[in-house]
Amino acid sequence: MVGIIAVFIGTLILEKFTFKNNYINAFIKYGFRAVLFIIAIILSNKSVYFITLLYILLITESYTHVLDAPFINRFDDKLQLAFSNLREMFSYFGIAIGTFFCGILLTYDIKFNFVFALIFCILQVLFLFIAINLKKKEDNCDRK
Repeated sequence: MVGIIAVFIGTLILEKFTFKNNYINAFIKYGFRAVLFIIAIILSNKSVYFITLLYILLITESYTHVLDAPFINRFDDKLQLAFSNLREMFSYFGIAIGTFFCGILLTYDIKFNFVFALIFCILQVLFLFIAINLKKKEDNCDRK
């Protein structure tokens, strides 16, 4: 059911809520997620945990194409499929590592999972902003 809702939300996002500014799109996917992680860590409430996890499930698939498309489109048409597949493989590898650490951290407290996730979320935002800045510099060089 959540998958069906995520597809519906993804369609709405692609149609109505995709901003020209990649920083806004990045904040919606990662920044707001980090804010929810912080709130979940501070409040330690099961309802907040649920809302945070639900937001992650719904937004992850919805904004994946919005944030990845500008970078995939930088490649030649013949290489786009290979890059997409490589990105997908690394994504699954990252999910596997995260799931492993999640299992270890559940022996302590669920709050530690959100702390660990917050650290990686901040790293994702940092790397995404670097990629956006590099893309902007490349676009400015192409215009000259």
